[in-house]
Amino acid sequence: MLSFLDNQAAWRSIIRSASSASDVNHLSRLAGLQFAKLRCNPWFEWVPSHQNLSDPLSRQGLADPHVAAAIQPGAWKPLVLSPPWGVLAPNLKSISSFITALD
Repeated sequence: MLSFLDNQAAWRSIIRSASSASDVNHLSRLAGLQFAKLRCNPWFEWVPSHQNLSDPLSRQGLADPHVAAAIQPGAWKPLVLSPPWGVLAPNLKSISSFITALD
């Protein structure tokens, strides 16, 4: 697994599988458990914001001028995802309960 993050606090949290912020801690632990379950060694690389292609989308979304300029001529197309929440919800609840028990 290869992930690129442009937020150094998020980068450190996911590497440690821990954070002082409760919501980030929860997600970091979930990621750590998933890596252990998959028996994988993820590699995380920090990139400066100006080199991150997803940075405009993460800040202003489709309203960002650079994103709008790429969408208008058709170079980019908005992606609509429909996660299978019916399948994911039961697993998320059990994982969340496990992580809550760890605290």
